[in-house]
Amino acid sequence: MFPTLLVCAAILSTDAESPASAIDAIEQSAVAQLTEYFVEPDAEAAALFAMPVATVNGQTILAGAVLSRYSGYLQQVRVRISPEEYAQAVQDIIQRDLPSHIIAQTIWSEVKGHSTTETQNDIRRQLERMWNSELLRLAQELKGNELTFPTSLAVLHEQFIRQGLIQSFLTAKFVNLPSEEFREYQSQLLQDAQIETAYTVSFDEYK
Repeated sequence: MFPTLLVCAAILSTDAESPASAIDAIEQSAVAQLTEYFVEPDAEAAALFAMPVATVNGQTILAGAVLSRYSGYLQQVRVRISPEEYAQAVQDIIQRDLPSHIIAQTIWSEVKGHSTTETQNDIRRQLERMWNSELLRLAQELKGNELTFPTSLAVLHEQFIRQGLIQSFLTAKFVNLPSEEFREYQSQLLQDAQIETAYTVSFDEYK
């Protein structure tokens, strides 16, 4: 959902902080516009999103983390296809996208273990300012849309911040992304990680 490379570029070029009152006004306006699009998931969706699909170095990845970006699509097809076809669609998405979430989790472990709290906090403050612009973009994108999403702005916010921190860490570590050096780095992380998955997945593109 979020253009992480652009996020990182914007971090590097962010100017002085905006006045807090202006930021608050932007956020309140965007949140007010977005509230109607985010709803409590029904029992079936809640159970699906809460299903563990992998563990990486002891950290659990839930199906919701993989499926959240497809909430609108799944909502549409759920009423048009059979339960069996819907279950297959969900499985196909998870099997296709889970490897990228697993590698992201291994990199996230590196972020937490190899960057100082001060550095993380500095980047987080810049990302928080950018989050307001993301809220406005999302509000404009969803304006007049009949879809609702079984997630919350809090979840999207955390995903945005985490992606930004990961991208900033990688950009500081590697001159070029992607690169052969980066691919080797990913491959080594996968080899060193303790990974268990509920689905058969392929990591070929990361080796």
